[in-house]
Amino acid sequence: MATTHQRTLTIPENELLMHAFHTDPEVVGLCKLNPEDMPQWVELNLLLACELLPLFLKRSDTEDYLQAMLNVPITGHSIEFVHHLATCPDSCCLSNEFLHMYISKSILSCEILNKGAWQDRQVKLVTNFIQSFLEKHIIPMEEYLVEIQSFCIGYLRFKGVAVLFRMVSNQVQKTDYEIGKVLPIDQLAGPSSSSRPSHSPGP
Repeated sequence: MATTHQRTLTIPENELLMHAFHTDPEVVGLCKLNPEDMPQWVELNLLLACELLPLFLKRSDTEDYLQAMLNVPITGHSIEFVHHLATCPDSCCLSNEFLHMYISKSILSCEILNKGAWQDRQVKLVTNFIQSFLEKHIIPMEEYLVEIQSFCIGYLRFKGVAVLFRMVSNQVQKTDYEIGKVLPIDQLAGPSSSSRPSHSPGP
């Protein structure tokens, strides 16, 4: 356990740890995992992390561990791990706030990369990640409409992004919501002066 965040474990080591944790759940309580070590564990031993880390999160202060995931760069392993936490049957509860912050940071991770293979790969990962959450109703689309559409517009050359864009656009049409358009002040304030009955000024 002490080296899970320091090196990639061998297959026998992975199997040994999984067997120990599933045979005796109390093992979780005997092991200590510092929140700052969790992201590196995810990077070096993703399959083991997906299998065992949810057990730690159920018994620990989840907020500290999730914050640690927000404090490091967004990677393919990080995205896969968060997706696993949100979709596995016995997952811990991920707050809406965490998911929104993670998705926003994922989108930003595409923007800060230079154009090229690395950015292309990141865009595809983030697109699949967001689309999966929307299809599984893990996140409410109406809360992400502006952010997702803005992301899609920048990368429409990708087929997956175009599919996500159409999904969001269809939702916009259903809700009669125009992204990026703010209602005129007179509509926000109530009926316009032109629709109100006129009163002639007194003598």
